[in-house]
Amino acid sequence: MANFTVSDVHVDAALSQISVAWTGAAFDPESIFLGLPVDKESDKFFLFDRGDWHRDQAELRADGTAAKTGGFGVSTDSYKCQEYALRIALTDRVIKNADDGLKPATAITEAVTRGIIRNRSRAWAADFFKTGVWATDLTPTVKWDTHGTSNPVSEVLTAAEQIGTDTDISPEDLVLVLGPAVFKALVNHPDIVNGIKYVGKPAAGAEDMATAFKIGKVVIAKGIYSTSNEGATDATARIYGKNALLIYVPKSPGLLTPAAGYTFRTRARQIKRWRDEDIAGDWIEGSALDDQKLVSKFGGYFFNAAVA
Repeated sequence: MANFTVSDVHVDAALSQISVAWTGAAFDPESIFLGLPVDKESDKFFLFDRGDWHRDQAELRADGTAAKTGGFGVSTDSYKCQEYALRIALTDRVIKNADDGLKPATAITEAVTRGIIRNRSRAWAADFFKTGVWATDLTPTVKWDTHGTSNPVSEVLTAAEQIGTDTDISPEDLVLVLGPAVFKALVNHPDIVNGIKYVGKPAAGAEDMATAFKIGKVVIAKGIYSTSNEGATDATARIYGKNALLIYVPKSPGLLTPAAGYTFRTRARQIKRWRDEDIAGDWIEGSALDDQKLVSKFGGYFFNAAVA
């Protein structure tokens, strides 16, 4: 009778710590669609009627009379978590022959971690960093990289006001997600530099841009992927390019907390390592079990082709 062995799945704490350290290297969409733990891999969730929720239903009540009856409508939507995974082999021969300074387990852990984040990031960009998703899309008439005549600050302030009108969300709760090309165009934009001139900086970082835009935070959506087939000449492209998205991100997730979107997940992302005698080595695997789900289109305002 077989006993438990090292081949049994084991979540490696050390590898998981390495993985967590590297997640900050690229834009992770779970920083915008916050992770919301759920018990089941698929289920329904409630949506409160936006009109009812913000309607003024209270009335003056005369002494001895009943209060006006109010209420609000509720609808449902559903999520379905699916698993995304990547594994790479680490054989005994590789470990034995690795030169000093090369740490194969560490390198493989980084590779599978980046692979999972890249997969979820590309999916998020394809689904939500585009037109036709949010309540408002705007293609700036004058591109933001046209310094002197474009008005990125005014346009972002307008977007923040629109989201506030639609949802009652304050500007300090809004996050501006910028493709790298957009961030590059705004670093030295006169509107931004003038907005931070009293702090004595000739160019703006993400934190300074948030001050100029009068919002909570600016995030640079870093990340690239290979567009070439394996074995062909390497070619890469950015996942997030010339667009921007102003979006509501709550301070913490919750079933009764409104948000533009959530990452429903039944299990936190993990890195695990297990023994496989058939390959005379170990497997290191990263995985995510989630559903990146739009909750309210009114929580976002999309800037299409913000730069040329």
